[in-house]
Amino acid sequence: MNAAWFDALGWGVENHGVEPDVEAVRSPLEWADERPAVLETAVRLALELLERRPAHSPPGYERIPDRRRPPLPPRGGNGSGGAGQPSTTSGFSPDMR
Repeated sequence: MNAAWFDALGWGVENHGVEPDVEAVRSPLEWADERPAVLETAVRLALELLERRPAHSPPGYERIPDRRRPPLPPRGGNGSGGAGQPSTTSGFSPDMR
């Protein structure tokens, strides 16, 4: 984090850091049990805030234009060696080895 000092506001974090909005105290028992008190407090706070002000649902995809490639034109059976069809003009026969 960049440290800054704002004389007009009287606010600075130089050599001090930032005070937390919510202090999560970790007792010696929680420390010994390796319980994440800070994480538990943060999750509890987040769930409380979500109850008060639910998250918005994502926008629908109805207004997004279709950017897929257009389908290829159908291949004709005119002896051009289309998909799965051997060319009749090449002289190759599947029986020739």
